[in-house]
Amino acid sequence: MCDRKPEGSEGLELPAFPRVARRADPLSYVFLGLLLTAAGACLLLANLASLSLEEEIACLLLSWGGILLADALARQARPWTRHKALPLALAGSLALAIGAACLLGLARWWPLPLIALGAWPLAYGLVKREGTHYNTYKFGHGPVNVGDRCLTYTELHKLSELLGMEEEELVKRSLRHYLESELRRVGAEIAAICVKYGVSGLEELDEKINRGEIPESNAFEDFTKLDHLEALRRKLEKALEILEHR
Repeated sequence: MCDRKPEGSEGLELPAFPRVARRADPLSYVFLGLLLTAAGACLLLANLASLSLEEEIACLLLSWGGILLADALARQARPWTRHKALPLALAGSLALAIGAACLLGLARWWPLPLIALGAWPLAYGLVKREGTHYNTYKFGHGPVNVGDRCLTYTELHKLSELLGMEEEELVKRSLRHYLESELRRVGAEIAAICVKYGVSGLEELDEKINRGEIPESNAFEDFTKLDHLEALRRKLEKALEILEHR
Protein backbone atom coordinates (compact mmCIF):
# COMPACT_ATOMS: atom_id res chain seq x y z
CA MET A 1 0.00 0.00 0.00
CA CYS A 2 1.03 3.64 -0.24
CA ASP A 3 3.38 4.67 2.59
CA ARG A 4 2.66 7.90 4.38
CA LYS A 5 3.89 9.52 7.56
CA PRO A 6 1.83 9.99 10.70
CA GLU A 7 -0.32 13.08 11.03
CA GLY A 8 2.16 14.96 13.17
CA SER A 9 5.14 14.55 10.83
CA GLU A 10 6.77 17.74 9.63
CA GLY A 11 6.17 18.68 5.99
CA LEU A 12 4.27 15.46 5.27
CA GLU A 13 6.76 14.23 2.68
CA LEU A 14 4.56 11.76 0.87
CA PRO A 15 6.13 9.42 -1.72
CA ALA A 16 6.02 10.60 -5.33
CA PHE A 17 5.10 7.91 -7.83
CA PRO A 18 6.06 8.22 -11.53
CA ARG A 19 3.31 9.67 -13.69
CA VAL A 20 2.24 7.40 -16.50
CA ALA A 21 0.38 8.13 -19.71
CA ARG A 22 -3.39 8.44 -19.47
CA ARG A 23 -5.39 5.47 -20.69
CA ALA A 24 -8.08 5.80 -23.32
CA ASP A 25 -11.30 7.26 -21.94
CA PRO A 26 -14.38 5.01 -22.52
CA LEU A 27 -16.59 8.11 -22.62
CA SER A 28 -14.67 9.29 -25.69
CA TYR A 29 -15.58 6.08 -27.53
CA VAL A 30 -19.22 6.27 -26.43
CA PHE A 31 -19.73 9.83 -27.62
CA LEU A 32 -17.66 9.31 -30.78
CA GLY A 33 -19.99 6.42 -31.61
CA LEU A 34 -23.00 8.66 -30.96
CA LEU A 35 -21.59 11.39 -33.23
CA LEU A 36 -20.99 8.92 -36.08
CA THR A 37 -24.42 7.32 -35.59
CA ALA A 38 -26.09 10.74 -35.64
CA ALA A 39 -24.22 11.66 -38.82
CA GLY A 40 -25.33 8.45 -40.51
CA ALA A 41 -28.92 8.92 -39.37
CA CYS A 42 -28.98 12.50 -40.69
CA LEU A 43 -27.60 11.45 -44.07
CA LEU A 44 -30.15 8.62 -44.28
CA LEU A 45 -32.95 11.03 -43.38
CA ALA A 46 -31.71 13.47 -46.01
CA ASN A 47 -31.86 10.75 -48.70
CA LEU A 48 -35.29 9.47 -47.65
CA ALA A 49 -36.94 12.86 -47.11
CA SER A 50 -35.13 14.75 -49.90
CA LEU A 51 -33.91 17.49 -47.57
CA SER A 52 -32.20 20.61 -48.87
CA LEU A 53 -28.51 21.20 -48.18
CA GLU A 54 -29.27 23.72 -45.44
CA GLU A 55 -31.71 21.30 -43.80
CA GLU A 56 -29.10 18.50 -43.93
CA ILE A 57 -26.49 20.72 -42.28
CA ALA A 58 -29.02 21.87 -39.68
CA CYS A 59 -30.00 18.28 -38.85
CA LEU A 60 -26.37 17.24 -38.48
CA LEU A 61 -25.28 20.22 -36.38
CA LEU A 62 -28.33 20.12 -34.09
CA SER A 63 -27.79 16.43 -33.35
CA TRP A 64 -24.05 16.90 -32.83
CA GLY A 65 -24.64 19.93 -30.61
CA GLY A 66 -26.94 17.96 -28.34
CA ILE A 67 -24.45 15.07 -28.11
CA LEU A 68 -21.54 17.41 -27.29
CA LEU A 69 -23.55 19.07 -24.52
CA ALA A 70 -24.43 15.64 -23.10
CA ASP A 71 -20.72 14.74 -23.24
CA ALA A 72 -19.88 17.96 -21.38
CA LEU A 73 -22.42 17.18 -18.64
CA ALA A 74 -21.06 13.64 -18.24
CA ARG A 75 -17.51 14.94 -17.82
CA GLN A 76 -18.55 17.74 -15.48
CA ALA A 77 -19.82 15.10 -13.04
CA ARG A 78 -16.26 13.77 -12.48
CA PRO A 79 -13.52 16.07 -11.10
CA TRP A 80 -10.76 14.33 -13.09
CA THR A 81 -12.53 14.90 -16.45
CA ARG A 82 -14.07 18.28 -15.59
CA HIS A 83 -11.38 20.20 -17.49
CA LYS A 84 -12.87 18.87 -20.76
CA ALA A 85 -16.43 20.00 -20.00
CA LEU A 86 -16.13 23.68 -20.94
CA PRO A 87 -14.63 23.20 -24.45
CA LEU A 88 -17.20 20.49 -25.21
CA ALA A 89 -20.07 22.66 -23.97
CA LEU A 90 -18.80 25.60 -26.04
CA ALA A 91 -18.51 23.43 -29.17
CA GLY A 92 -21.96 21.97 -28.57
CA SER A 93 -23.59 25.38 -28.10
CA LEU A 94 -21.91 26.71 -31.23
CA ALA A 95 -23.06 23.68 -33.24
CA LEU A 96 -26.64 24.14 -31.98
CA ALA A 97 -26.57 27.85 -32.86
CA ILE A 98 -25.26 27.25 -36.40
CA GLY A 99 -27.75 24.42 -36.89
CA ALA A 100 -30.63 26.60 -35.71
CA ALA A 101 -29.50 29.44 -38.01
CA CYS A 102 -29.41 27.04 -40.99
CA LEU A 103 -32.86 25.71 -40.13
CA LEU A 104 -34.44 29.14 -39.64
CA GLY A 105 -32.66 30.72 -42.60
CA LEU A 106 -29.07 31.95 -42.74
CA ALA A 107 -30.03 35.16 -44.50
CA ARG A 108 -31.61 36.53 -41.31
CA TRP A 109 -30.32 34.32 -38.53
CA TRP A 110 -26.58 34.27 -39.33
CA PRO A 111 -25.65 36.33 -36.18
CA LEU A 112 -27.00 33.54 -33.94
CA PRO A 113 -23.65 31.66 -33.69
CA LEU A 114 -21.90 34.91 -32.75
CA ILE A 115 -24.42 35.47 -29.95
CA ALA A 116 -23.90 31.92 -28.68
CA LEU A 117 -20.12 32.37 -28.85
CA GLY A 118 -20.27 35.62 -26.89
CA ALA A 119 -22.70 34.28 -24.28
CA TRP A 120 -20.20 31.72 -22.97
CA PRO A 121 -17.39 34.05 -21.81
CA LEU A 122 -20.06 36.40 -20.42
CA ALA A 123 -21.70 33.61 -18.39
CA TYR A 124 -18.32 32.21 -17.31
CA GLY A 125 -17.13 35.61 -16.11
CA LEU A 126 -20.34 36.27 -14.16
CA VAL A 127 -20.21 32.86 -12.46
CA LYS A 128 -16.55 33.28 -11.52
CA ARG A 129 -17.21 36.81 -10.28
CA GLU A 130 -19.88 35.58 -7.86
CA GLY A 131 -17.42 33.28 -6.11
CA THR A 132 -14.42 35.61 -6.03
CA HIS A 133 -13.37 38.13 -3.42
CA TYR A 134 -11.24 40.77 -5.07
CA ASN A 135 -9.98 42.43 -1.88
CA THR A 136 -7.55 39.86 -0.53
CA TYR A 137 -5.47 40.21 2.61
CA LYS A 138 -1.95 41.55 2.03
CA PHE A 139 -0.47 41.41 5.54
CA GLY A 140 -1.45 44.89 6.64
CA HIS A 141 -4.79 45.89 5.11
CA GLY A 142 -7.85 44.50 3.39
CA PRO A 143 -9.81 41.30 4.07
CA VAL A 144 -8.58 37.70 3.88
CA ASN A 145 -10.65 34.79 2.56
CA VAL A 146 -11.64 32.27 5.24
CA GLY A 147 -13.98 29.51 4.08
CA ASP A 148 -17.03 31.04 2.41
CA ARG A 149 -16.63 34.54 3.89
CA CYS A 150 -14.06 37.33 4.17
CA LEU A 151 -12.20 37.86 7.44
CA THR A 152 -11.60 41.58 7.84
CA TYR A 153 -8.28 42.99 9.00
CA THR A 154 -9.94 44.17 12.25
CA GLU A 155 -11.07 40.62 13.03
CA LEU A 156 -7.66 39.25 12.06
CA HIS A 157 -5.96 41.81 14.29
CA LYS A 158 -8.18 40.85 17.24
CA LEU A 159 -7.38 37.17 16.69
CA SER A 160 -3.65 37.87 16.47
CA GLU A 161 -3.78 39.83 19.76
CA LEU A 162 -5.79 37.10 21.43
CA LEU A 163 -3.36 34.41 20.33
CA GLY A 164 -0.26 36.57 20.82
CA MET A 165 1.20 36.35 17.32
CA GLU A 166 1.70 38.56 14.27
CA GLU A 167 -1.07 38.71 11.65
CA GLU A 168 1.27 37.40 8.95
CA GLU A 169 2.30 34.44 11.10
CA LEU A 170 -1.35 33.67 11.88
CA VAL A 171 -2.27 33.63 8.18
CA LYS A 172 0.81 31.56 7.33
CA ARG A 173 -0.01 28.96 9.98
CA SER A 174 -3.63 28.83 8.82
CA LEU A 175 -2.53 28.20 5.24
CA ARG A 176 -0.07 25.56 6.39
CA HIS A 177 -2.80 23.82 8.39
CA TYR A 178 -5.13 23.84 5.37
CA LEU A 179 -2.47 22.46 3.00
CA GLU A 180 -1.41 19.74 5.44
CA SER A 181 -5.06 18.81 6.04
CA GLU A 182 -5.65 18.53 2.28
CA LEU A 183 -2.47 16.46 1.91
CA ARG A 184 -3.74 14.04 4.55
CA ARG A 185 -7.13 13.79 2.85
CA VAL A 186 -5.63 13.23 -0.61
CA GLY A 187 -3.09 10.78 0.79
CA ALA A 188 -5.89 8.79 2.43
CA GLU A 189 -7.83 8.59 -0.86
CA ILE A 190 -4.70 7.48 -2.71
CA ALA A 191 -4.00 4.85 -0.06
CA ALA A 192 -7.57 3.54 -0.29
CA ILE A 193 -7.26 2.98 -4.06
CA CYS A 194 -3.82 1.39 -3.65
CA VAL A 195 -5.14 -1.02 -1.02
CA LYS A 196 -8.15 -1.88 -3.18
CA TYR A 197 -5.93 -3.14 -6.02
CA GLY A 198 -2.91 -4.20 -3.95
CA VAL A 199 -0.53 -1.74 -5.62
CA SER A 200 1.95 0.88 -4.47
CA GLY A 201 0.87 3.56 -6.92
CA LEU A 202 -0.29 4.53 -10.39
CA GLU A 203 2.59 2.91 -12.26
CA GLU A 204 2.04 -0.50 -10.68
CA LEU A 205 -1.71 -0.28 -11.28
CA ASP A 206 -1.00 0.48 -14.94
CA GLU A 207 1.33 -2.52 -15.16
CA LYS A 208 -1.28 -4.85 -13.65
CA ILE A 209 -3.91 -3.61 -16.10
CA ASN A 210 -1.52 -4.12 -19.04
CA ARG A 211 -0.75 -7.67 -17.86
CA GLY A 212 -4.46 -8.44 -17.63
CA GLU A 213 -4.41 -9.02 -13.86
CA ILE A 214 -7.01 -6.29 -13.40
CA PRO A 215 -9.78 -5.72 -16.01
CA GLU A 216 -9.39 -2.28 -17.53
CA SER A 217 -13.15 -1.72 -17.59
CA ASN A 218 -13.33 -2.25 -13.81
CA ALA A 219 -10.33 -0.11 -12.92
CA PHE A 220 -10.56 2.78 -15.39
CA GLU A 221 -12.42 5.18 -13.10
CA ASP A 222 -10.09 4.47 -10.17
CA PHE A 223 -7.08 4.76 -12.49
CA THR A 224 -8.08 8.22 -13.70
CA LYS A 225 -9.03 9.26 -10.17
CA LEU A 226 -5.65 8.09 -8.85
CA ASP A 227 -3.90 10.04 -11.62
CA HIS A 228 -5.91 13.13 -10.65
CA LEU A 229 -5.18 12.68 -6.94
CA GLU A 230 -1.45 12.25 -7.44
CA ALA A 231 -1.34 15.40 -9.59
CA LEU A 232 -3.27 17.25 -6.87
CA ARG A 233 -0.87 15.96 -4.22
CA ARG A 234 2.09 17.32 -6.17
CA LYS A 235 0.43 20.74 -6.35
CA LEU A 236 -0.29 20.76 -2.61
CA GLU A 237 3.28 19.73 -1.83
CA LYS A 238 4.59 22.50 -4.10
CA ALA A 239 2.32 25.06 -2.42
CA LEU A 240 3.48 23.91 1.02
CA GLU A 241 7.11 24.17 -0.11
CA ILE A 242 6.57 27.74 -1.35
CA LEU A 243 4.87 28.64 1.95
CA GLU A 244 7.72 27.18 4.02
CA HIS A 245 10.31 29.23 2.11
CA ARG A 246 8.38 32.49 2.31
